[in-house]
Amino acid sequence: MQTNILPMNWTALFMTALLFVSGAWADSSEDSKQMVTLNIQVNDAGQADRSVTLPCRIKIDLPGDKTFIPEERYDYRGAFTSTGREQLSIPLHGAKEIDIKIGIFRGMEYRPFGLEAKLKSGEPQNIMVVLERWVDMASGGWWSGDLHIHRPIEVMGDILLAEDLNLAPVLTVWNQQNLWTDQPLPNELTVSVDSSHAYHLLSLEDERGGGATMFYNLKRVPFDMSGDKRWWPDRFRRCKEGRDAGGWIEIEKPFWWETPVVMALGQPDSIGIVCNHFAETRTWDDEVWGRHRDLNLFPGTLGFAHNICDIYYRLLNLGFRIPPTAGAASGVLPNEIGGNRTYVYLGKNAFGYDAWWQGLKAGRCFSTNGPMLLVKAQSEYPGAELAPSANTEFDLEVVTDRGLASIELIADGKVVQRLELDGKPGTIKQKLTVDTRGKAWIAVRCFETEQEKIYFAHTGPFYMQGRERAEGCRDDAAYFIQWIDELKAQDWSDPKRDLTDSQRDQLMGFYDQASKFYEDIR
Repeated sequence: MQTNILPMNWTALFMTALLFVSGAWADSSEDSKQMVTLNIQVNDAGQADRSVTLPCRIKIDLPGDKTFIPEERYDYRGAFTSTGREQLSIPLHGAKEIDIKIGIFRGMEYRPFGLEAKLKSGEPQNIMVVLERWVDMASGGWWSGDLHIHRPIEVMGDILLAEDLNLAPVLTVWNQQNLWTDQPLPNELTVSVDSSHAYHLLSLEDERGGGATMFYNLKRVPFDMSGDKRWWPDRFRRCKEGRDAGGWIEIEKPFWWETPVVMALGQPDSIGIVCNHFAETRTWDDEVWGRHRDLNLFPGTLGFAHNICDIYYRLLNLGFRIPPTAGAASGVLPNEIGGNRTYVYLGKNAFGYDAWWQGLKAGRCFSTNGPMLLVKAQSEYPGAELAPSANTEFDLEVVTDRGLASIELIADGKVVQRLELDGKPGTIKQKLTVDTRGKAWIAVRCFETEQEKIYFAHTGPFYMQGRERAEGCRDDAAYFIQWIDELKAQDWSDPKRDLTDSQRDQLMGFYDQASKFYEDIR
């Protein structure tokens, strides 16, 4: 579990921009009363050779709440991707000088950099920035992926490098939007940007009344969604069609109305825990058109996160062995790509697109929008089956650049160990012993200090040998039966649902099948 954790006191040394009034980069021929030359170079603190620049995302704010995007560059959330070396012509709009703000970002593992600068007519400026890592996950065999991306495939390579995100299945089919309607699929659907960054060209999101189901890494488009209604066709038979087309199936987040039905009838491979509601600057703690949580049990923004976890735990209790994943929905919601990440452990093996998914299938993962959560038990990583014992030791290492509030061990849906922390950034290493006899699974989660945005991480579960389901899982089965009863009790005759009698009857039949699945457990 060796991961390169960089010293926290480098900030004063490296988080400094060097501003020069003139220099070798300046091109006076481009200066005019309307434009000023701004040269930016970005380097990595870990790279001694300053001629090697660092891909990144650059955001430049101009006066009047305007942002600057160079011509013919992709507007990536008011910013643009860069190789780390830029010669920019910034408009002055008739002013002799302007004040600008510059933000430079490189994904989750680097500290962002910001500065203010004054640009004057006729005075080109050079800015050199050295970004530092606060953690290096790949050095320890952990590789990152974001499983909810709506961005043009033409810019994905540049964005993966700028955000240092290793893997991305791009949703090129989303309901009525299908990139491949008027063009053939490429022969090779996995695109390797370099040896450690790759994306896939054919993934699909079916998002309608009952929720969103994701189909990743498809070999072909499995079905036509151009004529879909909000609740029809059903998504359960589509799971089979998607799997027949080679797809990995995911429930995008747990509180969708049809989640217990898709779980029972569709047998998905994963479920989104660090979902798109955990956005770049805040957490949207509303279940929108999903099943709303009990605010008495799960109040506030933290309760929103706890409710998501609770639904997941109930599924685990019932014997569903599915890993928790993360996705930001960049391109639809105001999130950067890789703002929510799933890390998969590949050990000493080199990164590979297919190997990453195999590791996820094995459950060797954690998902996060901030802290890095590394856990082993009996020398095994999450996803492993452990021999139950009175003293199962869990080896925890948590790294945060903001400050950690708590670490919790969860067994069969209940907190069995909790560490209250001081909220300071840094690395926490801890060994905890748990009695795992009679348990079905154990996972670990941690939360940073609570604020408008919830930052947390969650491991995939460890499973206990000899236990298919958790003791007391009948209560969890009853919970989902009640959920399906509430779904069936909705006003299905509402004309807005646009269902024929036959379609409505078929849906009710699927819901009844799902209820029977849980009743058989109860």
